[in-house]
Amino acid sequence: MDDVINALRSEEYGLLQSRSQMVRYGRENKESEMQGAYTTEFGFRADTEKYAFVLRCNPTRGDYNFYCLCYVKEWLDKHIEEANRDIRFIDSHYKELFRIPDGERIIVTDRDGKTESYPCRYIDNYHTEVGRNLFHICEFAERMEQGGCTYAPMEPPLPPMCYSILPSTGEVIQIDRWQKGYTATRFNDGNRAENEAIKDKFNEKLGVTKAQEQAMLAGSMIRWDSIAAKPKSYDENGKAIKPKDYER
Repeated sequence: MDDVINALRSEEYGLLQSRSQMVRYGRENKESEMQGAYTTEFGFRADTEKYAFVLRCNPTRGDYNFYCLCYVKEWLDKHIEEANRDIRFIDSHYKELFRIPDGERIIVTDRDGKTESYPCRYIDNYHTEVGRNLFHICEFAERMEQGGCTYAPMEPPLPPMCYSILPSTGEVIQIDRWQKGYTATRFNDGNRAENEAIKDKFNEKLGVTKAQEQAMLAGSMIRWDSIAAKPKSYDENGKAIKPKDYER
């Protein structure tokens, strides 16, 4: 840990050399930016042979300027791969109701109509953290049923993948959630209108809406934490809507 922190303080890397250097380093690596509670923060990962060091940096004077967590690299990579399967929410009879990506929020409504949102973290296929509490997914369903509560995604989630049209060429492309850019496909005949029909057919089979498709396209080409990468930014036909037209 000391070796890694001291290296990041050195002139060679500079990330932890000073607050001003932290800002400069973050701005030079725009993909590291993330919205904190009240300011822009930066996230980085540094790998050694056996370990992965995950850093959260906040250059604000008077605040804690960085946190560093250390993981066994092999275990962390495996957990991230499994977390991409999403968090399952079921009813007390094990019927799947919906899935959300790791880190997204759900809305819980009690019997009196009061609502509360909770962030959720993937633990494994059968356990999730809701707020600060760890649950087996069936245990959570049973507790909600006993309390007369209902639960739903806070907002429409992004699918693991979808198909879209590359605006510049009209070809069918594949987009994977959280990944920058796209993957070319062989489902093209050179006709934009027919390619549109092809990708719509594939997305329908995947259960992907036009709003989700447009959000995925924006995320892959702009930033995944931008408002354009949220399905609520589009109507049912995939047309962008003004921020004032949807509930924040």
